[in-house]
Amino acid sequence: MIRWARRKRAIEPPEPGIIWGTARVDHRTKNLLVRLLPGDIAAINHEDIDRIAAEGLIQRRPAAVVNARRSSTGRYPNLGPLLLVSAGIPVIDDVGPEVMDIPEGATLFIEEGRIYRDEIGGMEVGKGTVLTLDAVEHTLDKAKQGIAT
Repeated sequence: MIRWARRKRAIEPPEPGIIWGTARVDHRTKNLLVRLLPGDIAAINHEDIDRIAAEGLIQRRPAAVVNARRSSTGRYPNLGPLLLVSAGIPVIDDVGPEVMDIPEGATLFIEEGRIYRDEIGGMEVGKGTVLTLDAVEHTLDKAKQGIAT
């Protein structure tokens, strides 16, 4: 499958299992949504992603969401991470604040939770945990149990 860049030139896809796209970076998810295009990589700084933010991201169809903070801390049950992962959007979680220094428009490559700028194996700009459906459901269940106590 050939993917088209904004300049209408064909870009060969990298190896299978590698996610790539143009970085869209903002500390506020709602501000980022205005600029986020399908196939971009959303770099956010959003602890405990809520349903509204997740639905906005899902509508924009990013290639991945890279979160500087934890998408779910377990303090309370938040549906954002579950909605994103269920929609098939990879979430790289708890990458750290340095990911917010990535310049807007940079090309990012993601491989097994490692984020590279400009090329695979190039400059690593962060590393996080790739959220799985099982892990997200487990965190959500624990948060629900915590509310009961």
